[in-house]
Amino acid sequence: MATGDQQDMFGRLKALLPPWFGDSNPVLDAMIWGMAQALAWVFSLYLYAQLQTRIKSASDGWLDMIAFDFFGTSLPRGNGMSDASYRNRILINLVRERGTRYAITKVLTDLTGRAPLIFEPRRPADTGAYGATEIVNFAAGPQIYKTTWNGNELQYSTPRTNFLLFSNAFSNAAWAAARWGGAATVVDGDTTYAAPDNSGSSKVVATVGGSGVGQAITLTAGITYTFSAWVLSPAAAANLVIRNSPATTGTVASAAIPASTVFCRYSVTYTPAMTQTYYVGVTDTVALQTYWIFRAQLEIGSTATSNIQTTTAAVTTTDYTQGSNGLITFSSPPAAGTPILWSGSGVGASTGNAVSSSFQQFATADGIATSFSIRNLSMTGLVAYGAAGGYGSLSMPYQALVTAYRSQSQGFPNIAGYGSSTGGYGQGSQADYASLSQLAAVTDADLFAAVDAVRPVATQIWMRISS
Repeated sequence: MATGDQQDMFGRLKALLPPWFGDSNPVLDAMIWGMAQALAWVFSLYLYAQLQTRIKSASDGWLDMIAFDFFGTSLPRGNGMSDASYRNRILINLVRERGTRYAITKVLTDLTGRAPLIFEPRRPADTGAYGATEIVNFAAGPQIYKTTWNGNELQYSTPRTNFLLFSNAFSNAAWAAARWGGAATVVDGDTTYAAPDNSGSSKVVATVGGSGVGQAITLTAGITYTFSAWVLSPAAAANLVIRNSPATTGTVASAAIPASTVFCRYSVTYTPAMTQTYYVGVTDTVALQTYWIFRAQLEIGSTATSNIQTTTAAVTTTDYTQGSNGLITFSSPPAAGTPILWSGSGVGASTGNAVSSSFQQFATADGIATSFSIRNLSMTGLVAYGAAGGYGSLSMPYQALVTAYRSQSQGFPNIAGYGSSTGGYGQGSQADYASLSQLAAVTDADLFAAVDAVRPVATQIWMRISS
């Protein structure tokens, strides 16, 4: 029996009757059961009506009425769209930024999963003037960076290898090869402290002084290796080590980890004199002390490079290749919205002027493309008026030319995946938080309406839609 159901209402009505009725009154009970059914229906209607007073609990046609109250006809429910998906669209659009260039970029990216191209004739960064665009010839290949959770992360055009196994799963048996003379309790996915990429890290509790996690690896004589890991140790009792023994002795390289409640990346470099098995890891010098570890890497060279994730085997990767046509081609599409930058020097093809820059952005990833041209670069102060431009009337002070791109795939109803702003490799996603590009088919009319809803009021938008 639940509160408000027919049986509950029957009991309440029965309790109100005078005591002179006997225990067996089939006719009377039949009448009361009928009234109880009506009252139970009224109570269920009350509960349903109560849910419709808040967007997060509203359902059915009431969600459509809420959307109409807030957005008029600009946010209709798509064919077959679930309440959860429609509610998500309403909540997103309630707090959506409006009246800016970024608002147009954001709404089109949310709808299609692809960032639009926006050109404003009176915006120097788009049209030229000082700081225009020219083909640049590089004396040597420029350095390429991607902006990630780790800041401006240098990319490499030569192969790199992370020799460690399970580089971010320290409870795996591979990391039990060395306990440094003791034992340790390891829990992966701990969220006591936020990892740099906002995921979980591995919590390590040393059961005796000197214990921790370590992995066995064969190092070749005469080759320089760098071992690195992100570590957080609230007490100054941990060390990053390379040893020739799984016990507490045999340290050949180490780095003390200071007390901190913030993850930092620490590294040690070592060139072995002989080829043999070594042990790399983190030790804790005090029993029952705790530290957290995240993304370990062992690689050839004297510098810790951008992280390479591994599981059951070592992983070798080449971040990008540079073609003679000026194309930078990544081994996999950078995540949508990722800024791609360059540092280096060269010579402008048309002016002959020297060009140099540090962390100059030349592209923004859309999550699909892998190749980006680096020959056409912004060169502040070197090219004069007229070096670049575009179609548009200069007599109109506020205007923008927008190229929107149709979504290449609607994906699966409840699974986010490649090209989705919310999904990724192997990541499941329910409709409650799937990207808008996967909730329903997005028509060209939807794209025009979306831009019109968020554009600056006084700005004329010239828009075309491309596949």
